[in-house]
Amino acid sequence: MICLPKKYGLIALCALSFALASCSRVMGYGMLLWDIPERGLQDGDILPVYIRSNISHTYAVSAPDSKERFDIPLWQITSPSSRRALKKAKLVYAEFLHRYASVKLDGLPIRAEPVNTARQVYRLRKGEIIKILYKGEGQAVMVGSDALEGAWLRVLTSSGTQGWCFSYNLELFETQKGGAVAAGEGSGAEEKDDVFEKLAGTIWYPDYYRAMIREKRIDPLRMNAAYCFTVDAENRKVSLNLPERYGSWDYGAAMKTADGEYTFTDTPVKVSVKNNYIAVTCADDAGRPRDYNFIALGEDVDIAALVAEEKERREAEYARIAAAGPNFKSAAYGQLSLKGDGSFTWRGNRRLVPSLIAESAKGGGTVGIDYFIDASLSPQYDGVLSFSFEGMKAKVNFLYKIETNGIRFEDASEARFEGNTLVRRGSSPLVIFFEKN
Repeated sequence: MICLPKKYGLIALCALSFALASCSRVMGYGMLLWDIPERGLQDGDILPVYIRSNISHTYAVSAPDSKERFDIPLWQITSPSSRRALKKAKLVYAEFLHRYASVKLDGLPIRAEPVNTARQVYRLRKGEIIKILYKGEGQAVMVGSDALEGAWLRVLTSSGTQGWCFSYNLELFETQKGGAVAAGEGSGAEEKDDVFEKLAGTIWYPDYYRAMIREKRIDPLRMNAAYCFTVDAENRKVSLNLPERYGSWDYGAAMKTADGEYTFTDTPVKVSVKNNYIAVTCADDAGRPRDYNFIALGEDVDIAALVAEEKERREAEYARIAAAGPNFKSAAYGQLSLKGDGSFTWRGNRRLVPSLIAESAKGGGTVGIDYFIDASLSPQYDGVLSFSFEGMKAKVNFLYKIETNGIRFEDASEARFEGNTLVRRGSSPLVIFFEKN
């Protein structure tokens, strides 16, 4: 047995007494920020704080009416302070005591500052529960020229992240003493947004496709299965693909600004949905908004097949025209040769220069069927033939009619076109007859 001198034993006893006293000493008081229902504690309760652990990132606390200690995460309570200082700090949180919120839209951002362009610190899930701490002054969230209804709120997630969230897409509710609040649970049944689900579950095509399909006048240059608007809700991406405008953007949240109207944050895109139609507003690179209209087509509509079928029809019609020659001559307007590959040569056409054919035009180029004709013209004409001369930007269009011994052309430079259809002849057009050579 080892015996210590009396003075060392007294020192050891004092050290042990000091350690025990330190463990029981309160380092301050904190206000609970998130309910602990299993202990009957609610946000706003004041708890004594004893120890801070930087290893486990917890505080040792006890309930106000109990000496039993337990650990809670650092984020779940305010930093320990005196009762007097805490009483003043509690006033900041007073308006939203016991107030939580359920998130309405997947991907709603929490930002570092109460500004819609501030850095995102967290992306919320639809149905996720967050704690509302207090209201702040921030920059208005704009939808076009109008400010979106709502306010910037300081919020806390169940994992301890704090930041600013705009309230428009939050459903606030209040908890009762001892009521359980679990991450991912709402205050009631989750509201299903059928309109947004349809928006995100549909491939939207340019609205003029419907008229083309209905009238069976497909324009392969303007109809393409790739021309569409889509919303990928799972990956939070919106895409606009048109000949005149292309873009694909990652969005933070799809914010419902009114019935059937959505703004996609962090993108230049807004959408208005009405039945099977949507209007997409998308700002160009200069920030000028432009509107594009789209429709939903039935699942039985195969865009690629319709375009392929129309191309085959045009190729067959051109082959029929070329078979009527393929070499033609006119005493006044020269010799025309239509090749099987869609090219042509036209010699001796000086009488048509510069009224129809530009001075810069060469003696050949490509020819095709680019337009339909109105039903009222079909008894007199077979269609429209379009010549693209080398060295000339504009196309030269003629109404044509295949006859027994050749082909008849009628100048269509003053004809009226509506979309891809020639609907009315010119007032006094030039008529050329080419005899089969």
